[in-house]
Amino acid sequence: MTLRIRIPESWPTWQKPDAPLFPPPPFTCARLMSHYPKHPDITCTGPEAAASLSRLHALCFPKAPWTMDSCKETLEIPGTFLLLHPEGFLLLRMSGPEGEILSIGVAPTARGHGLGHHLVATALEKAREHNARTLLLEVSEKNPEALALYKKNGFLEISRRPKYYTRQGNGEDAIVMQKNL
Repeated sequence: MTLRIRIPESWPTWQKPDAPLFPPPPFTCARLMSHYPKHPDITCTGPEAAASLSRLHALCFPKAPWTMDSCKETLEIPGTFLLLHPEGFLLLRMSGPEGEILSIGVAPTARGHGLGHHLVATALEKAREHNARTLLLEVSEKNPEALALYKKNGFLEISRRPKYYTRQGNGEDAIVMQKNL
């Protein structure tokens, strides 16, 4: 039995009408394809996409959004890459033989369709292109969706940072994960 999935001509995206979502060309994006049949064309960009990252980060993390200035400062750090899709992003930093996923977000309306997997897969490709031997990340112990995504992509827990995240006065451990490339 073959499962066929029909992708609509215009995959739903979010955008404020008063501001462009993406920088001017040559920036390109592609539709997300569900169930991992093929890798989407996620764009690798930099500081020129700070406004887009800020708006998308606010949509993904409404309780702790990053300002445009903080996004730009982060993107200007050498070795930092933004993997950007209309409904998700992944911030990746490369430093010698090691890479680190700094942040990943998928718009609420796009969750559960494989975009997070595609972003992580693209980050793994980018890290390999830069001859990284390992890729690290940290995630809250109270984020089962992210933990499942990382485990599915071969990341293993290597340590914990007790009470690293403070939310509503409660401390949550950060789980440090690593994947050898």
